[in-house]
Amino acid sequence: MSDSQLNQPSIRGRSQARLAMLGKGLAAGVLVWPAFAFAQLPGDLLISGARGWCVARAGDAAAPTDKVIAAACDGSDPRQRWVFDAAAVQPASDPALCLSGRPGDGGALALAACDSRSGTQPWTLAEQGLHLGEAALTLSRDNKLVVVATNDAGFEPRWTRLSELAARVDAGRSVVIQYPIAATDTASLELERARHVVNQLTPPDEPLPAPRDVSAFPGEVPADAPRVTETVSLDRRFTRFSHVGWSQKPKNWLATGLYAPAGEVVTVTASDDAAALAGVSLRIGANTDVIARTKPGETVDRYASVSLAVPLKPGVNRVRSQYGGLVIVESAGSANVTLPLTIAGAVKAPRFRLGTDSNADWALARNNPAPWAVLEGDKALLVVPSSQVRELEDAQSVMKAYDTAQQAAMDLAGFDGSSSLHPRLHGRQWFVEDRQISVGYGHAGFPIMTRLDWRLASVDAATNWGVMHETGHNYQALCLWAARYGLESTVNLIPLYVAETLRGRPALIGTLRFSRAIAKLGPGFDFDRNADKDDKLVFLAQLRYAFPDLGWALFRQLNRRYRELPASGQRAICASEARQTDTLLELLSDVVGRDLSSHFLNWGVPVSAGALSRVRSRGLPAPSFPTWLVNPE
Repeated sequence: MSDSQLNQPSIRGRSQARLAMLGKGLAAGVLVWPAFAFAQLPGDLLISGARGWCVARAGDAAAPTDKVIAAACDGSDPRQRWVFDAAAVQPASDPALCLSGRPGDGGALALAACDSRSGTQPWTLAEQGLHLGEAALTLSRDNKLVVVATNDAGFEPRWTRLSELAARVDAGRSVVIQYPIAATDTASLELERARHVVNQLTPPDEPLPAPRDVSAFPGEVPADAPRVTETVSLDRRFTRFSHVGWSQKPKNWLATGLYAPAGEVVTVTASDDAAALAGVSLRIGANTDVIARTKPGETVDRYASVSLAVPLKPGVNRVRSQYGGLVIVESAGSANVTLPLTIAGAVKAPRFRLGTDSNADWALARNNPAPWAVLEGDKALLVVPSSQVRELEDAQSVMKAYDTAQQAAMDLAGFDGSSSLHPRLHGRQWFVEDRQISVGYGHAGFPIMTRLDWRLASVDAATNWGVMHETGHNYQALCLWAARYGLESTVNLIPLYVAETLRGRPALIGTLRFSRAIAKLGPGFDFDRNADKDDKLVFLAQLRYAFPDLGWALFRQLNRRYRELPASGQRAICASEARQTDTLLELLSDVVGRDLSSHFLNWGVPVSAGALSRVRSRGLPAPSFPTWLVNPE
């Protein structure tokens, strides 16, 4: 929305009047929304400072012993409404009950009859948090409410009432904030957070209290771009494979090829079957990273949290994102059902689907008006600014290259569908460009996030080191062996494999990394103290060259051998660094059919006497040459 639109009296007046009503009731601890908002629900929301979750009653009706949980904030949900006084937090629907908890109960919260003498109920809400004596309320990593001592690791002190945020937005309505924002400019960051939360909790049919200027990011949709209605189908049959120490990262996300304009309502008409919709959400915006910067010299370069996910309900769902974004349908679980969903009010994004669209189709689709584009293969999906692909002619070759590279990664990890332990994995790796990401220059996970200058939409990018490095992280069996032998070393087996097999460039050869690593070896060399990340990669890569009959299949078989261990054995390995150290020696020796003890010992790996004995008892011959000196350079 432009500055001129922001200053239109009709919008400005309605927003200011609404904010004034939001801010009222602060002293009384009661927030009454206008009738057009949340049906005059009494009470206030209690919102976590860092993650935007709210305190909520678990049951539909307030009752003693009713559990209190964290839930995605919803201003229309009466279970999230609370009244605050000097010494208690009470459900707005029943002031005879009080929030009760103590650390000694495992930190769980519940409702109980109010009792001023109880040591479990005298809560104090202050800038430093919601306190219960020397304890305080926090969110666990899995978004569970717990009462902990304030000096516990991971303590999240910030809890804010919605009415406070609304008052802050009202007071700062004339303040213009420019990005990037310095991490030390806490006033601007706090105001932006308040605007974000208040906008997000405003009913979709009411004006946004603080309309967003998205011209810089995520991008504007032309006012004259046609708003369309399309029906898509979500296949909920999806298995996310996992074992002890590893879980598949791709999720069941459906790219619709549609884009929701910032501040506009899109409607999603869903089935009336609530069971079929359980776990299905509409997401607007693929840029899921939440940006937080705290150190002097750092900056927040874009709106901190631009992706919105809303659970779908039977019938018509009206959803608005203050920032806009690609429309995605996601399923949190598997079900034997295919759901038709009709989406209206969005615009078309540039979209290419390998196997469905030709390059001639793409030549038309690349001009669709949305500011972000989607290119889809069978095993990979790219989300990039539309400006990067307006001139792209051969989208087909790009996505074929990505599919080939991602298949290679899956091959090295040993997933071939030969058994239930080595299935063909469902889903696609999503690669999403962004103006700023949460950590690093790129990071793994789902989606895999990169900076804009990665320029993902090219044949060359599909197999480059950065793309395959982040892919490699998604395949690491961390606590089984990958972390013990170097998180940033073992990950690079996949980009090494792709560089050699698909790019025809053995990436380490010619860099002198083998030579430099070997020169370090000798009496007193310690793998943990003296080997850097390149050395640790050489330690593994030497075996690929030492046993050419196996080559890269060595690591494919290694990954499979770990998965074939019983779950109890996997758990035992993950629980013990010593077992992680030893098991790699034992499994690699089995895979190559040679006693690799000398290789590990000359690299200064602290394998145990027991592991050396177990390998010796197998009767495997030692290699006929010093594998730790193998140098293909």
